Amino acid sequence: MKKIAVAVLSTSGMDYLKENAQTEIIRLTVFFDGKEYVDHTEIKSDEFYTMMVDKPNADIHTSQVSTGKFQEVYEKIRDKGYSDLIVVSISSKLSGTYQGALLARDLVEGLNVEVIDSKSVSFGEFVLARKALELIKQGKNVTEIVSSLNDLRSKVKIYVLVDTLKYLVKNGRLSAAAGLIGTLLKIKPLLKIMEDGSLKPFEKN
Repeated sequence: MKKIAVAVLSTSGMDYLKENAQTEIIRLTVFFDGKEYVDHTEIKSDEFYTMMVDKPNADIHTSQVSTGKFQEVYEKIRDKGYSDLIVVSISSKLSGTYQGALLARDLVEGLNVEVIDSKSVSFGEFVLARKALELIKQGKNVTEIVSSLNDLRSKVKIYVLVDTLKYLVKNGRLSAAAGLIGTLLKIKPLLKIMEDGSLKPFEKN
């Protein structure tokens, strides 16, 4: 009998939700002001936001999950007796993590791995992972689950309202000139995750 597991990135916020015990959470690394933290294990969201307020000019970025780390997780799940694994990843347009998940599946024998590009972030990732868990409980096979997740993915809409443009400029998603003008005018843009998984300003037609 097939035994199916679900894995999702820590970017999904799964750690803060009741479904976290049913999934394997793959953690990104957060770099803050020269120090390195494993997401949720060494730093929680409240601590992170407090640090941002205390050090507004700190260098902040994340590191994508390496192929080697994915390989470790896959082997761990296989050794627990699972035959199949469904991995829900942050949008491939926003991180190279998705590619790492794909590369790792060819390095592990004895486990069928299906990697889903959520084309989303945060709660969008969680929605897909939760749906996968529901379908597993219903006895659906991997093919049926993947098909359902791809269908659901197109219906998930994520909007982001940012309080400051600083970090959009830092990570290159907004030009320095546009950031300066927006800051002077006190503009707080509404962003949207587009159908291809990219993050862009939301423009109402």
